[in-house]
Amino acid sequence: MAVKKIGEGAEAIIYTTRFMSRSAVLKRRMPKNYRARAIDELLRRQRTKNEARAIALAHESGVRSPELLLVADYEILMGVMRGTMLSNYMRKSKKEMRSIMREIGKAAALMHNAGLAHGDYTPANIIISGSHAGVIDFGLATMLPSTEDKAMDLILMKRSVSPSDYRTVETAYRKFSSDSAKVLNRVSSIERRGRYKTRTLETFSSKGV
Repeated sequence: MAVKKIGEGAEAIIYTTRFMSRSAVLKRRMPKNYRARAIDELLRRQRTKNEARAIALAHESGVRSPELLLVADYEILMGVMRGTMLSNYMRKSKKEMRSIMREIGKAAALMHNAGLAHGDYTPANIIISGSHAGVIDFGLATMLPSTEDKAMDLILMKRSVSPSDYRTVETAYRKFSSDSAKVLNRVSSIERRGRYKTRTLETFSSKGV
């Protein structure tokens, strides 16, 4: 199977390839020499398995996301998600952007309803294609997430988009999430904790502590 490297992260190298006459993406977790071999192999297997389960669950829940094709000990083969990252996307109109943000909010709700938190829900992991939003990179996903895990998905997106765009995300989330009130209350709680910590640090700094 011929492969072509297209990217590299902290844990894995990403390749394009072909599988059963179709374009595919291969994610290969690489060994870390600073870890004991047995521990390294265990961690890479566990993380590969967890990510594969998350990819499959997201796709099955109705989220636009890669289709899981094959899984090996340290490799995941998945379908291609073509488009432009939201972080690089040039918006065409307010109407189009509202539609995209609604899909982002709905996708978060569908994942959470299915028992999955993305873990890195930012514009870098949202692919825009034909005015539709898809979700990629489930390497930090959590299965059976806590309310806080779900809230963090929304906070990460909130910190990455404009206030008006996030309001659209949140409105869609409220509509499609099975426990939106609980999750959004936790969002507010986490933000209050953050503001408290910031004020506390500023107070100590002003006193020369």
